[in-house]
Amino acid sequence: MLNCGHPPPLLIRGDQVTVLNSRRPSLPLGLCALCTRNDRSDPFTLEPGDMLLLYTDGVIEARSPTGAFYPLAERLPPSLPQAPTPCCTAFTATCSRTPGSSSATTPLS
Repeated sequence: MLNCGHPPPLLIRGDQVTVLNSRRPSLPLGLCALCTRNDRSDPFTLEPGDMLLLYTDGVIEARSPTGAFYPLAERLPPSLPQAPTPCCTAFTATCSRTPGSSSATTPLS
C-alpha cells in the first residue's frame, strides 16, 4: 500500500475491522513539487473473503451538530454482505448515521 495523504483503508475480515495505517506515509500528491519523492509501499496480505474499504476524507470528516467526527470503523455493521450491491447498501446506511448518535436511522444534517 502506498499512502499519499489519503484516509487509511479498512480491512474487513469476517466481523473484524482493521485500520491499515501506513508505516511510511508519503506527502499528499498535491505537494509533490515541494520535495524529492521517496515513496515506499507497505505490504499487507489479503485472504479469501477479505474486503478492502476505500473511502474519501469526506466520510470521516463529517461532523455531528456537536462537532464529533464520524467514527466509520466503529459504525460498520458487524458483518457486511460480500456481494457488491448489498455491501454498498449497508455501507450507505452506515454513513447515514449522525457521528454523535448511536441510532442507525439518524441522518447526517
